[in-house]
Formats: sequence, C-alpha cells, structure tokens
Amino acid sequence: MSKLRQTAERIAKGVVNTSVLATVSAVLLASAGRAEEIQWLRSAAQAGELAAQSGKPILVYIRSANCHYCDLMQSNVWQDPTTVDTVMRDFVPLKLTREENPEAVKVLQVKGFPTTVIFTADRRYVDRLDGYVEAERFRAAVGKMHADVRR
Repeated sequence: MSKLRQTAERIAKGVVNTSVLATVSAVLLASAGRAEEIQWLRSAAQAGELAAQSGKPILVYIRSANCHYCDLMQSNVWQDPTTVDTVMRDFVPLKLTREENPEAVKVLQVKGFPTTVIFTADRRYVDRLDGYVEAERFRAAVGKMHADVRR
C-alpha cells in the first residue's frame, strides 16, 4: 500500500479529525487510486492474456540499454502523470529491451530505439511510433491509435 493511501486512510479513520483534514483526506484518497507509474509487464504471453481478458490493446515499448532517447522517454513521457493515466486506463503496457528480447526486436523490425508498437487485444498490428516523442505528442498519437482500435 502506498504511503499516500495509508496517510489518507489514517486521516479518514479519524486519527486526525477536523473538517479541513477530512477534505484533504478525500483528495488524497481520490488521487491514491490513480497509478503513480506505469505497471509494465515483461512477458508478451502475460500481456496477450491480459489483453484478451480486458479487451484493451497492447502497448509495447521497446528500449535499449545506454540509449539517450530511451532515457528521455523514461523521464519525460513515462513519468508524466497524464501519460501514466492514459496508458494504464487504455492499454496493457509491455516493456521489452533489445538485450533481453532480441528475437522480438527482429520480428517487430525495430530499427531504432525507443520504439512503441500498438497491437489489438487479439494481437493484430495497429501502428508504431519510432524514436523519442514528447509526452503531449505521444498521448495524441496513441490516443488516435486507441480510437482506431475501438472502431
């Protein structure tokens, strides 16, 4: 349980009991339900299973070690709260690395890093983003892909 949720629950249970803190508690509880970071799966089989159950498309993020633009994606895109919410709400997130998944990199014809590929819940290719993309542009692109999947 996150520290934020524990604090909110303590406040809500009356550990500290004032109307101001009750209001703060409500806000904390509401935000505690939001994902603080993307819960990446590391297994394609697991992602496929979860996608089949949930009906959500799979977002595959492929990176490489010692990749400057992959590090930028990590700090500027994957840490962005709105992007985290979007990915966790609309997709089954799967993270692969060139070093651990060379066969997937070959099959997906990844030429550069980072690369993001979207598949439907039944594993049909939708589209891809090659290279680093700022958070706002990333959300717009995957939002369009998500809409295309839902048609």
